[in-house]
Amino acid sequence: MIIFLKRAVVFILLFLMLFSIAFLMIQHYYIKKSKIVVSREIPNDFPIAIFLSDTASHEYQIQHVYYHNLEEFRRSHKYNSFLVPEEYLEQFKNEDTLVWKFQNRSKSLQWHSEKPYHAALLIEDESVSSQNIKFTCTWDNDFINIGWYSATDQKIIPRYYQHYYVQGMILYGISWAFLISAMIMFITSISIKKIRNRFS
Repeated sequence: MIIFLKRAVVFILLFLMLFSIAFLMIQHYYIKKSKIVVSREIPNDFPIAIFLSDTASHEYQIQHVYYHNLEEFRRSHKYNSFLVPEEYLEQFKNEDTLVWKFQNRSKSLQWHSEKPYHAALLIEDESVSSQNIKFTCTWDNDFINIGWYSATDQKIIPRYYQHYYVQGMILYGISWAFLISAMIMFITSISIKKIRNRFS
């Protein structure tokens, strides 16, 4: 009985170790495959950061916008730029600087929401007149949207786009990690039995 319990504990620990490793690898693969190169057609939900200038106070306000709403938004906001203003450059250079974090997130999914509850911006590279920007938005529908683009004052060139569902990623990872771990443990147990029978 004690030997059986020891074997059961070892089996469970090995299974959990395999499951954890498989889950992390599958999660990494899931996120990696969701990143695509933007070539001709720009995704509708491509996230873009726009800096609005207040001519009276000379202050800037940052706004997010979907690509499919970009032209309409710019027509209704005259003084705008895709470039991070010079006085904010250092703030956005070192890490993904938090832009928004809404504490009053809706408990139910709002599938058509255009308001992120988490957004962050990072300047990956810059020159005199352009910036390479990574803009991350977790929308109220639990989809992660990440846009990489080159920005000048009045123009953007999308480079990469990443879009995935957080809960879907977790369920995908759990199901495949469980299946792979179970198969490895099953094959291993059969192999051990065969080896024991051969030398018994």
